[in-house]
Amino acid sequence: AIEGAADSTESAHHGSFVGAPTFHASSATGNGYGMGFGPAVSDAHVSIPHHADFVQSTFSVEFWARLDDATTNEWSTPVVKSSSNQWYDGWGFYDRQSVGRFTFWVDAYDGSPSPPASARYISIPRPSTGIYHHYVGTYDGETLSLYVDGVLAGSTAAVALTPPSTAPILIGYGGASQSGWPGAVDE
Repeated sequence: AIEGAADSTESAHHGSFVGAPTFHASSATGNGYGMGFGPAVSDAHVSIPHHADFVQSTFSVEFWARLDDATTNEWSTPVVKSSSNQWYDGWGFYDRQSVGRFTFWVDAYDGSPSPPASARYISIPRPSTGIYHHYVGTYDGETLSLYVDGVLAGSTAAVALTPPSTAPILIGYGGASQSGWPGAVDE
């Protein structure tokens, strides 16, 4: 396994480096390094291949992230799983520079011109930059929720999702220009 892209759980869903992400001391948890994806606009990221384990009727996605530059990328993306760089399926998180908001979405992002009926998203004011925040996005079959630093930041009623994306999970990049994460992402 590659240091920094290894899954230490029994699932062993290891990722591969694409480009040249860097390591920043210290990590969000204080026991190692956070993976850095900036400060320059970059498509450096980690790609984790799709696996059947990722196809669930309910799910949660959890990570630590620090946004260092909220002025460079329009769609700064810490984590996404979508088969298109247009984000018409799957799920993801992004910080939108022009409106100062952080969003968790499923089935299509909130800017999609023709989202499916199942598309849902939660958009909140951008958390403070330059420090780590703990993000958890959940879908329990009825409700989509976003927690920031252990506090429910928003939720919305949801409907049954479309079949999940079979694309890889991308960490630090959303798959399109202006979607690199200018900061760090940690476990």
